[in-house]
Amino acid sequence: MERGVDMWWDHLVDVLATIGSVTERDPEGLSVVLTNGDGSTRVVEVVMTPDEWDDMCSIGGWHRDSGAQHVRRLVLEQPLDKPYLVYNLYRLVSLGRST
Repeated sequence: MERGVDMWWDHLVDVLATIGSVTERDPEGLSVVLTNGDGSTRVVEVVMTPDEWDDMCSIGGWHRDSGAQHVRRLVLEQPLDKPYLVYNLYRLVSLGRST
């Protein structure tokens, strides 16, 4: 992941890295691998672009750090049957796998 281009996005990545391994998601967004207490892992996919993250913070009314902490909390609380947090109108919506 190229660092330093979008400081707000970098901050989100840094905050999410406090809870798991963060990688760039293809085609857009971030994958966060969380390790459970029993050693098993699960992945939460944050589906949004850096520009959408900027919009979520600026237009959606979040400050950079409070917005990043909000996303961190959403990732941690994401139900097992809904591995996606998808950007929609300045917020992240929890979604499951399509059937």
